Amino acid sequence: MKMTEETAITIPDDVRAAFMAFDDDYLADVLRLWDCDLKCWHDPYMIVFRFESDDILVWREMNTLRCQKGAVDAMAARYSIPEKVEAGIDVDACLCWLPDDSFSGFIGLTGITHDLLQAANR
Repeated sequence: MKMTEETAITIPDDVRAAFMAFDDDYLADVLRLWDCDLKCWHDPYMIVFRFESDDILVWREMNTLRCQKGAVDAMAARYSIPEKVEAGIDVDACLCWLPDDSFSGFIGLTGITHDLLQAANR
């Protein structure tokens, strides 16, 4: 399925399935990659959804949303970024994971994975 925006982003079935696996889990936090030098989000699609039981990292490759399940070390931003994404980031960039307050309405809720997936693709 494609979302309509300036550039359509494809959400593959495996990404949808990974999100749906967390549908009965409580969302604990949402982190995004922050550029400390530029004082802005590094990439609007690089997001960690931290659920009570595990994390799911979402990023964009070309025009496709990708994900990876597993704990993300919020203290080591560089080591938690997928290799394909890391290759495109300046080695001198100062990056860290910070909470994204735009998702605060979802914190502590279950049954919201469909909404989170849509919000991640905005």
